[in-house]
Amino acid sequence: MVDQQHLKKLRQGVKTWNLWRNEHPSASLDLSRAKLSRADLSGAILNNADLSRADLSGVNLSEANLGEANLGRANLSKVKLSEADLSWADLSGADLSGANLRPQRSQAQRSRPEQSQAQRGRPEQSQPQWRQSQWRQAQLRQPELGRPQRSRLQ
Repeated sequence: MVDQQHLKKLRQGVKTWNLWRNEHPSASLDLSRAKLSRADLSGAILNNADLSRADLSGVNLSEANLGEANLGRANLSKVKLSEADLSWADLSGADLSGANLRPQRSQAQRSRPEQSQAQRGRPEQSQPQWRQSQWRQAQLRQPELGRPQRSRLQ
């Protein structure tokens, strides 16, 4: 069940949350079943968080660090995941219908002064990072994936 103190801290805004996360990098984050629909969590440090069964519908998670997060059975419908890091995240059974997974901005535009050590350690990216993510039974109805890139080999 959701840790109310974590939820309260997250609702204070991404800047406050990220400062707290930098001070508590090994904190066990329980945001399971949290109701966060339509929140702006762009750039949030949510790696290793338990967001299972959370309502994240319409949330802006662009540039968020969700590496190794548990998003199992979460409602991610119409969520923005542009340039998010979902490496090793578990999205089993998550609803990603209408999710926006398109690349968003150039590298020069992405730099943020409040980035944490955890975020600075991530590889530069121009699109979402999906390394080893688990997608068992995820629902992907009408996701926005961007334009397919043409192969140079023809």
